[in-house]
Amino acid sequence: MTDPNIPEDTAPSKLRRAEARVTRELADEDIIRAEDRFKKFRTVHKQGYFDAKLERIIEHPDGNVTYVVRASAWKIKGSGDPDATAYAQGSTRDRNEVIAAAPLESADTIARSRALRNLGILPAPRKTKTT
Repeated sequence: MTDPNIPEDTAPSKLRRAEARVTRELADEDIIRAEDRFKKFRTVHKQGYFDAKLERIIEHPDGNVTYVVRASAWKIKGSGDPDATAYAQGSTRDRNEVIAAAPLESADTIARSRALRNLGILPAPRKTKTT
């Protein structure tokens, strides 16, 4: 069997790209920080547990490195398969300076936070003082 000769689509995507940075339209009180999500998880699931493992290290030809982390969360520690999982990656060439400076740590925190979000851990946004 021969491979069919399918031409590659070179048209630009019509899908909008997600913004990498938080815009000024998004106020501080609309952001749910990972730390807040972790605290809420400990309050809701006192016997819960979450963990993250480095799944893959990708070394790019240009010298940059990407780390892929998988996080898992259990409502009760030792209860078998995780109740939620999530992946995240951090790269030394990320446009976000914080992630680029500490890609493994960033991927770890993001993956853990996403796993808890997948459990439904969404604390109320922080309230900030307005003057």
